[in-house]
Amino acid sequence: MPKKKTEILYRHRLPYVEAVMTEVQRMYVVTPIIGPRRVFQDTTLEGYSIPKNTTVLINLYSVNMDADLYPNPHEFKPERFLKSDAHQPDKNLVLFGKGNRRCPGENLAKSALFLLFVGIIQKYALLPVPGQGPYVVESMSGLTIAPKPYETMVVPQ
Repeated sequence: MPKKKTEILYRHRLPYVEAVMTEVQRMYVVTPIIGPRRVFQDTTLEGYSIPKNTTVLINLYSVNMDADLYPNPHEFKPERFLKSDAHQPDKNLVLFGKGNRRCPGENLAKSALFLLFVGIIQKYALLPVPGQGPYVVESMSGLTIAPKPYETMVVPQ
């Protein structure tokens, strides 16, 4: 009796999937503002003077949608994250914060998103509901950003 082949997911073998997920997270950041942070010493950043003890907030949406960093930032282009050296992350991309105060759940979140996304696209086709036309991405803003409710057909493949 032949052995049943067990499928194991290897992220490094699915670079386009990884690029699609990164581009989605860049364009539709869940937490648009990170903060507060306190400046420990007088600082100059991009020509702006920031005095010691100033409280600052980081606008992730503006960083990830900066046309100088990501040309045509409103255009979905996963290819911008396909690199010959996949182990070298994009230093401009800010999804989970930066430095010592970055989100401690980043690795868990990335792993869970990857497994969920790959599991869904392996087994199902996501299709528009007949008669409703294509889905247009709209979001509800607040402390976090979430998509407005929508309907889709989930069809086993």
